[in-house]
Amino acid sequence: MVDLATKSLLHDKLRFSITVSGVAFAVTLVFVQVGLFLGLLDNASITIEHIDADLWVTSRNTPNVDFAHTFPDTAVKRVRSVPGVERADNLIVWFVTVNLPSGAQEGSLVYALEDFSRWNVPWNVEQGDLADLKRGQYFFLDDSAVKRYGPFEVGEYREILGQRMKIIGRTKDARSFTTTPISFIDFERAQTLLENLEQATIAMINGHAVGGGWGLTLACDFRIAAAEAQFWIPEVDLGVPLGVASTTRFVRMVGPARAKEIIMECRRYPATEAQALGLLTRVVPRAELEGTVRAFAQMLLAKPFRPLAEMKARINTIARTGTPEVNAMTEGFLDREHS
Repeated sequence: MVDLATKSLLHDKLRFSITVSGVAFAVTLVFVQVGLFLGLLDNASITIEHIDADLWVTSRNTPNVDFAHTFPDTAVKRVRSVPGVERADNLIVWFVTVNLPSGAQEGSLVYALEDFSRWNVPWNVEQGDLADLKRGQYFFLDDSAVKRYGPFEVGEYREILGQRMKIIGRTKDARSFTTTPISFIDFERAQTLLENLEQATIAMINGHAVGGGWGLTLACDFRIAAAEAQFWIPEVDLGVPLGVASTTRFVRMVGPARAKEIIMECRRYPATEAQALGLLTRVVPRAELEGTVRAFAQMLLAKPFRPLAEMKARINTIARTGTPEVNAMTEGFLDREHS
């Protein structure tokens, strides 16, 4: 029987060779696909494996760390209140655009934490001190960025969302699921970047905006809330200070006296009162909220992008400094394209 099978296989040597080659190629493809799959799994879990955390809390339907969805700022406070929890912090994961010296644009995945060192992230620092991230417009960039950005050195500058930021550190082995280079930025600085987007931003508030979550809505250009929404700052009652960026926005928008009342009294504000203070653009019934926000966004999209972006930059600059200021952003010296 074995001899008959062997003779049958070797009777047509050309067909036999083609068949063996096809099987070998298929097996090779299987091994390649398994290798790619294992590589993707490693990239998807590398952050979780290295960060010094026992449990992760995410919004529903979050596929992995790189594609995180936002959830209320109060979640971290609820976790901190659980007996036995030693520490808990928010992690911002955000895709941003980086302008390179060549004029090209590349993506970067931003990781932002209040204190990187206590969470062992980034886990392989080659150059720089993570504590310096709080000192200004600084960020760490992973060595994997060389493949996309080209060679870079600590001390060089890159533009992130229109902001000139200095590379003060270099990391290694921080890989994302999408292979997009990872940048590490201070938590407050990452929130501030939202204010400096050239595009107009709208916060749609359907529920409770609490603590830093309320402060973050103030980073948007327009805030539209459901009539049932509520706003409050509980940090002082919880024994912690409100972040510098959020505090600055409150002082800028309502003045120091009213900011002290909002932040230090810790009481809840209904949407109508928040609107009366100038902290909301519009208040509408909850059933009309999404439609109102969409219509407002369409209205903005119908306007010429360049003057809209220049006016946003000019108003924000005057609000920060209290005096008119002429620069490349406010006067349109930089070329802009609608995107």
